[in-house]
Amino acid sequence: MNKAAGYIRVSTMGQTGEDKVSLADQEAQIKEYCTRNSLELLPIYNEGAQSGADAQRPVLKKLMVDAHENQFQSVIVWDLSRFGRETVDVLVNARTLKRLGIELISIKEQFGDGPQGDMMRTMIATFGQYEREVIKERTHSARNKRRKNKDTFIGHTAHGYRWNKVEKRIETVPKEAECVKRIINEYLNMAKSIPQVVETLRKEHILTRSGKHWTIALVAQLLRNHCYTGTYWTNMYLMDAKGKIIGEKPESEWVPYSCEPLITQADWERLQERLDNAREKFSGRPNPESQKYIADGLLRCGLCNGTMRLRHTRRNKAGNCHTYYACYWRTKSQRMAELAGRNKCTMPPIPAYIMDDKLFNMSLPLKLGLVWEAQYEDKMNPSLEPELDKVRQRVENIQTSIARNKTALTNLDRTQYSQHFNPAHYNVRLNELTLEKQNLARELAEAERECLRYQQLFESEQSFKKIAADKDTIMELFRQLMALPIDQKRRLLHGLVDGDIIVKPPTPDAVLQIDEGPNTLNKWTTINWKYNPTIIQEILGVKIVSEVEASRDGSGWCCRTALGPFPWGTLLDLRSCGRGRQRIETREIGQIKIAVQERSCHKDTTFV
Repeated sequence: MNKAAGYIRVSTMGQTGEDKVSLADQEAQIKEYCTRNSLELLPIYNEGAQSGADAQRPVLKKLMVDAHENQFQSVIVWDLSRFGRETVDVLVNARTLKRLGIELISIKEQFGDGPQGDMMRTMIATFGQYEREVIKERTHSARNKRRKNKDTFIGHTAHGYRWNKVEKRIETVPKEAECVKRIINEYLNMAKSIPQVVETLRKEHILTRSGKHWTIALVAQLLRNHCYTGTYWTNMYLMDAKGKIIGEKPESEWVPYSCEPLITQADWERLQERLDNAREKFSGRPNPESQKYIADGLLRCGLCNGTMRLRHTRRNKAGNCHTYYACYWRTKSQRMAELAGRNKCTMPPIPAYIMDDKLFNMSLPLKLGLVWEAQYEDKMNPSLEPELDKVRQRVENIQTSIARNKTALTNLDRTQYSQHFNPAHYNVRLNELTLEKQNLARELAEAERECLRYQQLFESEQSFKKIAADKDTIMELFRQLMALPIDQKRRLLHGLVDGDIIVKPPTPDAVLQIDEGPNTLNKWTTINWKYNPTIIQEILGVKIVSEVEASRDGSGWCCRTALGPFPWGTLLDLRSCGRGRQRIETREIGQIKIAVQERSCHKDTTFV
């Protein structure tokens, strides 16, 4: 008895109808045929739901391998379209089976051997391919019509959205939307890299919609997805049978859907700019030595507008190397610069430890207002009250002299009606009093200006004395800032710097004195800072508030001291709890805005 192998396939698992071509129907027809023709049926090769246009179907490939091993003498299919929908593939496989001495039997068509059978087989395969193309075209046309009418959504929605079939609109999935906002916020505002974002998500066991872990590729794809701005564009790309993008369709065929935005347009543009800059600056494998420094990727040469990146010398016998920031066009040869239409840059290389010390240990604390001893200590010791009293007394004396001068002018006018009036004496005296009046008015204006200046200095002095108790708090914040790990320092600096840091010598003949340390870079750097409360709150561990808050619970007063050493007018929230009455006032001194409470309770202060 000849052995036969059955092969069944459908395009979709829901395929049923009048032609009875479902998997179960095909299997029943093959078994009946084998029984009727006394053939021994081997286990049927079940392809399941696979497109007939795919020549790399796994079960079909296994059938062809078994055919080369002569495991059966016949291959039975319900009709030839089940064997394939591409004419070339069907004929190639049929000829391969014929060469191996294996007969290809189609129950529906019943074509025989010889030239006539080959012709029929070719014609039926051609009609099968034609039928597939017609079905594909109709399906595509109907799908596009429904898509343009926005009656359906083809494909999978992005993370954070889903298609509402009842209301026929895209709606947000709250939990997924929060995850998307978090990813964007951590990358854009908290200066985290994509690998760091992925690491955080995995540590907290936050999974994707399909229940898998986030990967670098998925996060990068999410950050590039324009749908989160509120317009979901579909039908934009041409794809092959495997779903690979091979081109872009005309804009007239694009279909927009409205959805709730998860990011503003301005933030989206900032996000894309940061992604582009990261690709440009950080492509390639980083040097492990670079992880010890924090300003890499922020510096730009002010002489040639080239980027300044970390460079490392060869290691010496002790295993150490020197690291410095150098302009890209400084490190290139003169020939390479000329080929690019440039001149070799003259910017001297700057030792990395000096630049980092200048930016983080000097510029950043000064911007945050955490350099107490340099700014405030000298203003707390001298007393301006005696000088203010002297100036006030001088103003009073001048005002008294002005009153006397006015009285003298009045008395002089009365002498005109006297019997002994002397015009010559009157004119001389009038000129003297008028000149004295002008001089007194000028002296009074000067004295009042001096009094106002001393008054402001005195009020400033009193204010500094009032916040003297907060010196320990400010210094504690400074110590906390200096004790941050290197990766946190890098994130804080990158999160607070707006754009590039321009490095340029103050004068053409300026010399870099390395022995002076970071002070040698005074006036060499131009930094634009930006207000980023999110990263300050996370890294420094303090809460930023917009106003002074005080609350009361059942255990007594819960006092909050809001300390904001920021020029942006924000407040850092430090919490202390105690009992008793309190009075809260807000003062602003220079770049420091501070809210202080005076209370009868204890003054324990801890960071939130």
